[in-house]
Amino acid sequence: MFQEKTVYVPAPATWQSIMKEKNMKTLNYLRDGDTFNPGDAIFEAEGDLKLLFRYWRVSQTFLTIMCAIATKTSSLVNAGRKANPDIIIATSRKTHPGSRIFEIKAVRAGGGDIHRNSLSDSIQISQNHLEVAGELGKLRAIKKIEIEPRTREEAFKYAGMSDIMLLDHISPEELRKLGPELKKLNPKLELAVGGIKGP
Repeated sequence: MFQEKTVYVPAPATWQSIMKEKNMKTLNYLRDGDTFNPGDAIFEAEGDLKLLFRYWRVSQTFLTIMCAIATKTSSLVNAGRKANPDIIIATSRKTHPGSRIFEIKAVRAGGGDIHRNSLSDSIQISQNHLEVAGELGKLRAIKKIEIEPRTREEAFKYAGMSDIMLLDHISPEELRKLGPELKKLNPKLELAVGGIKGP
């Protein structure tokens, strides 16, 4: 069941090409980022009845998932921008097998962005890496360096060498105080927080 004013992700070019290949005609569809109300038609086609029923079932499941992703993203973006108009709500690079291009498209249709598209986008030093590497020396790289500190002390220690700091394991209350302190040490530091459940 969709909420009222649900964000829609049709991937119209994909569905239109499928319909054309099967000698079916696309009559109407909503565009990326359009909204709709319960009971609205979001995609209409005509052609062979058996084929229409077959593709209707597939498209219904596909659109249910993608609309849910876009709608959830939109609600998080809207809630975040009430507090900070410049906030970026970004998804992780983790997607379901075979659905990557569509799930990323759904996030973008909902107003979100992508944290990292692949492991090559940035240098990420997570808590597991710190357990193995121990003390970090001076780090310099062409790509952005993202560090996930294990403690508050590590956050201060590595703030100067980080481009992005991932603060997944810090409570919102502590983050309100810690964030400005870290930005004083490195005004260009970008802060990222995961595990957001949203409204």
